[in-house]
Amino acid sequence: MACYSVQKYGFTTISEMMIDIVSEMTTTLGSLVSATHFVKGVTYTIVAVGSDPTDFTNGADPLYAANNVTGTIFTMGATPLTGNGTATILKDAPYFAVKFGTPGITGAVILETTDAVDPMANVASTFGGANSTINGAWRLCFNQISEVQLAVHAGTALQLKDDGTIAYLNNRGLASHILKEPAGNIGADWTGAAGIPLATDANQIWLNRTPDIGSENAYPMSYALTITNRGVFLGVWQDSQEEIPQSTPGIPEVVTGAYGRSPFRWFLIQRPVDRITGNVRGGVSTAETSRCPVYCISGTGVPTDYRKFVVREVDVVSPSQKKYAAVPSEDTTALLNPFPQQSLTEGGEFVVTFINNLTTSRYKYADELDMLGTVSAEVIGAGTSIDVTVYAEAETRTYTAVYANQQFGTGMRLMLLTACSKVIEDSHLA
Repeated sequence: MACYSVQKYGFTTISEMMIDIVSEMTTTLGSLVSATHFVKGVTYTIVAVGSDPTDFTNGADPLYAANNVTGTIFTMGATPLTGNGTATILKDAPYFAVKFGTPGITGAVILETTDAVDPMANVASTFGGANSTINGAWRLCFNQISEVQLAVHAGTALQLKDDGTIAYLNNRGLASHILKEPAGNIGADWTGAAGIPLATDANQIWLNRTPDIGSENAYPMSYALTITNRGVFLGVWQDSQEEIPQSTPGIPEVVTGAYGRSPFRWFLIQRPVDRITGNVRGGVSTAETSRCPVYCISGTGVPTDYRKFVVREVDVVSPSQKKYAAVPSEDTTALLNPFPQQSLTEGGEFVVTFINNLTTSRYKYADELDMLGTVSAEVIGAGTSIDVTVYAEAETRTYTAVYANQQFGTGMRLMLLTACSKVIEDSHLA
């Protein structure tokens, strides 16, 4: 399937949540869904028929399941089902392969993309006839430092190794380990000694439960995960985010104490798409004609703490330097606007803007990251889904609003891709 999206709630520990997230990313067994919530084009395996004996065979166009028997596999059509049966989503293939580690245990879990999530995962990295020592895949590392601290890194097999080793940057020529930076760290730079994040700066850890120790059941965690044939989005939050005050821009969280009020933490890692056709760079556009960069964008509720870096290119097999995503800096432009903004047109419609203005240290790309859009938070509430047509596709996609980045539902709101046509999505790779 080209797009798999799930939201889950009520996790009280990082270990519990990571076991579930890694399972979703590395197995073909998906979530349990009731019949009234089936999505067209998604494949399911019947779990329970329910009280209506025609739950899965009464689709008019076409006939859905061959029978109403537990274990039968079928693909959802356009006509909604009204019964109360249930089925699990069946993914085409695992999106990631586990290269090291066991989720839920302190330490690193390293995953590598398969061709189900990355069109270049099994392609030999070449450019102009020159070969790389590794293929076109990229890796994701969930580094559980403690029971209450989780770091996340993105890179290649050279930085995130099969034995669990994480390469370090920023210590060239230094006599000590001060300022050691793990490769592809999604978050602020680590400034502590011996490769340890600074304890007073929670932004250096992608997820830090330290302020809530002893109160886990009072502050359960939730997550949203979307995986497509070109990338992955993961967001984690606690509490009701619309009520949570955020840091004042420019004032460190250690001063305001705002981090203990649980900002919404997220990252998107994606191969970009052509802004006119929607074709995936690295799919329709081959390695012989492009450097095919993979981008990582991440954020919290603090406007100055949106970060970006290039995970890899065809001929650059290490993560680039992190830069700010919301403000211009050397060799790069702002990719998104986390401040209060206007999204309404004169005609009363609201505009969702995909992340664009993509650059590397060498080139500027007229591409965009279509898995995630931004909009003024006031025009749509968290959890609301909208159907939109993009790239002249024959069927609509569904984007769902997640939490705003400022208190009381103000500022910027992310719009996350949550459903789309498998056939159309795959056509952008052919």
